Amino acid sequence: MSKKKNLDISFIESEYKSLIPVADRFCKEVKNQLDIILSDLEVKLGFPVHYRIKTWDSLLQKLDRVQLRINSVKDFQDLAGFRIILLFKDDIEKVIKALSEHFLVVRKYNTQERLKEDQFGYSSIHVIIKLPDNWLLVPTFKGMSELQAEIQIRTLAQHIWAEASHVLQYKQEESVPSTLLRSIYRISALLETVDLEFERVLDQKQSYRQTINIVTDYAAELNVDLLEKSLDTLLPSQNKSEDEQYSLMVSELNYFGIKTLQDLKELVENELKKALEADRNTAADRLIEYQREGLSSTLGTDRPETLAQGFFFTHTGLIREMISQKFGKKSLANYWNLHNLYE
Repeated sequence: MSKKKNLDISFIESEYKSLIPVADRFCKEVKNQLDIILSDLEVKLGFPVHYRIKTWDSLLQKLDRVQLRINSVKDFQDLAGFRIILLFKDDIEKVIKALSEHFLVVRKYNTQERLKEDQFGYSSIHVIIKLPDNWLLVPTFKGMSELQAEIQIRTLAQHIWAEASHVLQYKQEESVPSTLLRSIYRISALLETVDLEFERVLDQKQSYRQTINIVTDYAAELNVDLLEKSLDTLLPSQNKSEDEQYSLMVSELNYFGIKTLQDLKELVENELKKALEADRNTAADRLIEYQREGLSSTLGTDRPETLAQGFFFTHTGLIREMISQKFGKKSLANYWNLHNLYE
């Protein structure tokens, strides 16, 4: 290594060490924004968003391996790295579009496009971003104008393959024992099929939901999709939660003999008024407890802001209140005990 290169490396290392506190703040702020963006998109994550700052040893190895010519540690596009693991492939394009709308995109590529024919690999979209100029006017983002982040976006199936191939070190055919080659190809194909089949299921689910008519389908047996669409029509929208347990509620309704859309409509028609009154009373009681003791007193509700508006029960909570009114609290408690739902 030349004297000039030693000086360059020494400068970059010193710069790296001084930049770490800013880079850490940068990562935390970007993660906060990503969490908000993904929540607004309502995409389903396989894992929470993860980030890391590249270690100095890792940067050195990259310099030697790739023979990069850089003048500053800020030239590393992956100094800060984020990973977004999605459950469904259809959501990848939504996330990429949202990133383009909220950040300055420097570069975008798919790792699969770099693979040769004899290499195993996985599809992973990498988006290099910087903070937009208007963000940099905020004191929180002071000193972050030149920082970049690499955001990896992949599905859970792609992530499984990426992690497994990293552990096994099977990057290309020649590195795989011949006796294992067929198994490796089979695993790769199966994981790709997982994403394709999930796409198909989501398309079929959407098509089915479009055919639902709660006016004419009165004899239809309840399922999670029919139940959700029905409750969206029959109950106040303000009560709907992002985490409604429709599958559990279908089983609960079936247990009490409410098996069809018509059965559900009759239950709501007869019991809704009393359920809404119970909702208002419960919200008022919980609001007093919340103001006195804090969030833990609200039986775990994560929507304290709705208490002041007179809403406590979710859609499924309202239906459960109606079941309690029609069949009695004891019968409902027996069902929950029978199915160990109190645990």
